[in-house]
Amino acid sequence: MPIPDPPASQRRRTPAAPGARCCDASDARSASVCARCEAPICKNCRAVVEFRRVCANCREQVLQEIHAGEATPAQLNLAIGFGVVAAVTCGALWALLAAQTDREFGFAAVGVGYVAGACVFIASGRKRGRNLQWVALASAVLGLFVGKYFAFAHAAVTRVEEARGLSLFDPRLMRFFVAVFPEVLSPFDFVWVLLAFRGAWRIPEAKPVLTR
Repeated sequence: MPIPDPPASQRRRTPAAPGARCCDASDARSASVCARCEAPICKNCRAVVEFRRVCANCREQVLQEIHAGEATPAQLNLAIGFGVVAAVTCGALWALLAAQTDREFGFAAVGVGYVAGACVFIASGRKRGRNLQWVALASAVLGLFVGKYFAFAHAAVTRVEEARGLSLFDPRLMRFFVAVFPEVLSPFDFVWVLLAFRGAWRIPEAKPVLTR
């Protein structure tokens, strides 16, 4: 996530006085000022955030800002719930589109991934982080699996004589789908799936912040 400078009201209005000590082990040769608040620093007390030299206080503030941008357990649970609902809904709509047009539009899978990622991001209060990325990715997997299954089940009950009259939720259809799932995937499916996963993964991704 980007690290903004502090508001002007929180910055030092004047540079540190010449010879001001930044710490007990102040080193005059490496003396400089913090890139965020202009407090005096040296090699013995400074930190580096996003390749900028800052004081210890500003480094801690940056870490607190990063932590504040992460989802709480309640927000994570809400994101999981919305992710599942979005995944199942998008998967069903994808299958309905295939049933109505008698064509399976692979690029719709990309939309499933992006919608799953967006719903997780919004439901979490627009938080970001690795845990939300995994939720978004799992939601995309669920949505794609649901879409693929319903498209397969509809084709089976409308085209296969032995399957006519079966419910789309018939356990026999589900078991058969799982058994032949690798065979119903085409090389193009893998391309669309990877793009869907990429979209779901990147939406709630937090920009890495380099600190030391």
